[in-house]
Amino acid sequence: FEPPYVFKTKLGQEGIVWEKGDEVKVYDPEENTIESAGVTEDEIRVEIQSFNKKVINDSFNRNILNKLIADYGIHPDDPKKTLIFAATNIHADMIVKILQEELVELGEDVDEAAIKKITGEVDNRDDLLNRFKNDQYPSIVVTVDLLTTGIDVPKICNIVFLRRVNSRILYDQMMGRATRKCDEIGKEVFKVYDCVGVTEIMAQEQVMKPVAPVVSKSFEDLNEELSIIEDEYLREVKLDRIIAKLQRKNRSLNGDQQEKFKSLSGGLTASELGQKLKASDTNELMNTLAEYEHLWNYLDREKGKAFTYATLYSEHKDVVEDVERAYDKNLKPKDYLESFADFLKQNKNTIAAINILCTKPSSLTRKDLKELRLILDEKGFNRVRLNAAYKEISNQDIVADIIAHVRTSALGSPLISHQERISQAIEKIKTAHQWNSIQLKWLDKIEMQLLAESVITIEDLNKPPFSMDGGLKRLDKVFKNETSTIINELNEYLYA
Repeated sequence: FEPPYVFKTKLGQEGIVWEKGDEVKVYDPEENTIESAGVTEDEIRVEIQSFNKKVINDSFNRNILNKLIADYGIHPDDPKKTLIFAATNIHADMIVKILQEELVELGEDVDEAAIKKITGEVDNRDDLLNRFKNDQYPSIVVTVDLLTTGIDVPKICNIVFLRRVNSRILYDQMMGRATRKCDEIGKEVFKVYDCVGVTEIMAQEQVMKPVAPVVSKSFEDLNEELSIIEDEYLREVKLDRIIAKLQRKNRSLNGDQQEKFKSLSGGLTASELGQKLKASDTNELMNTLAEYEHLWNYLDREKGKAFTYATLYSEHKDVVEDVERAYDKNLKPKDYLESFADFLKQNKNTIAAINILCTKPSSLTRKDLKELRLILDEKGFNRVRLNAAYKEISNQDIVADIIAHVRTSALGSPLISHQERISQAIEKIKTAHQWNSIQLKWLDKIEMQLLAESVITIEDLNKPPFSMDGGLKRLDKVFKNETSTIINELNEYLYA
């Protein structure tokens, strides 16, 4: 995926603050109403990690969604589909409503079927999923728990985070919804829009985590992780952690909070609820966890402070102040390209492929290029991120390959696109000799292979696709036993 777009809003950076004596409003999900909870005796501050979960702010969501439509082309008629992750079912409904309103405000007609919520609460969930995969509409889907279904929609090209994620497991599952290629729409990469600081959190985590329990995880995170674990033993371990956390949390509640617990649990004590979970089979367990969604939300936000029984409703005005691209290690585009150049300089004599590209590029093999790509990818450098960074600092949209980026950063060569580099080399060799029509046809085939693989050597001519048409033996016949010389000349032109 491309470097994520990270949205910076005024409230997102400063937090939402109610001063002492301010009126506080709360959202009642059962009545679907906004009600006054009186005035606060102390300051209340809510940071961005709690946006859309502990506090709902229409202005925050509306400003971001408007910018996604107006500036980033998120549109129902685009064949490239969009998946938006909301914090709750209520939040998902809000996003659908705002998207429809903002499109109308921008003068667009909105088909009712184009933007849909697909969550566990939706009755026609399977039908909507099928249409999301196979039909034009819905083209924008808002979800909370869709990541648990194992859906396969190759046309998803945009992932939008409007909910905070603190679990690497859940984050990877969410990102995995967009990782399928789709040749039908020319999809090679997907885009990520981070509106709540998810990228920063994930940058702080190791990809591989120790097995030791993390007691700070929320009930929501634990429940969602449980829903995507297939191994029966690991499911039991995760369920035991949820029940243990439930018992600990229950012991910390005061009398009024215990009553609230019983109200949300249908009259069950923490011990009785734990026994009910343990006695459930796999399908029953998922339904039971979903049944007590309001209880998990309550326990996650309960800290003994005022107004903890309800979701806060904020009328604070917000504005999008900046949108940045997130490169590895939170570098700016210029710093990212400079770190790439520094890496090449430091490893020119230790990584063979870098040395070859800088000293004798015409001898580069597919194996060399594959190894180089793996090494660079491990260090956070790949053509997608490098192209994005180059575009930001130069305002030139050049789709270059990793070979061109290495030579530009290490040697100062002008950056040209992958297609232009290969087309120029083919044109040079075509004009350097007199060719018959059959030879020109084979030069076109070689050009197509270079566009796919970037590298061609004499050994590659005995591999697919050339081997299926007679390989080197046939090419030697076509080129009068000069194939090796022609390939060497072509490779010189590729790096001239």
